[in-house]
Amino acid sequence: MLTNPAVNFQEALNAVKQELELRRCSQRTIYMYVCHITRFIQTHPQPLESLSQQDAFSYLHLHVKKGFGSDYINQIRAALCIFFRVALKKPLDETLLPRVRKEAIRPAVLSQEEIKLILSHIHNPRYKVIPFYLLCFRPAYR
Repeated sequence: MLTNPAVNFQEALNAVKQELELRRCSQRTIYMYVCHITRFIQTHPQPLESLSQQDAFSYLHLHVKKGFGSDYINQIRAALCIFFRVALKKPLDETLLPRVRKEAIRPAVLSQEEIKLILSHIHNPRYKVIPFYLLCFRPAYR
C-alpha cells in the first residue's frame, strides 16, 4: 500500500464506491456516502490506519448534539460502517454505534374555538357545509 495519505484516501473511496455499486445503490446514495466519509476524514485529520470506532462515535454524537434528523445521522452511520469495513478493513462494532431513534412527531390538533375562528372566515357558500360536517362526523377522541 502506498504511503501517500491522499492516494490512500482515494483508494479507500474507490473501494467504498465499488462496494455500493455492487449493492446496486443509486448514484445519489453513493454520492451522499462519499460526502459523509469525506467530511468525517476532514474532521479527523490523521492517518487512516489510526481512525477508531471512538472517532466514528464522537462524530455521530457531534451531529446528534447539533440537532440533525435521525435519518440523516443514520445515513452517516451507514456510510461510516461501510467505510470502516470495506476501506479500512476494521469492522465497527455496531452495537457500540447505535442507530438514532426516530423522533415521535405528534400532530397539531386544533381546539373547537380555533376551528370556529377559521371557519368564520369562509365566504364561499359552497364551503359553508364544512362546519356541519365537522359537528356531525367529529372523531370520538378529544
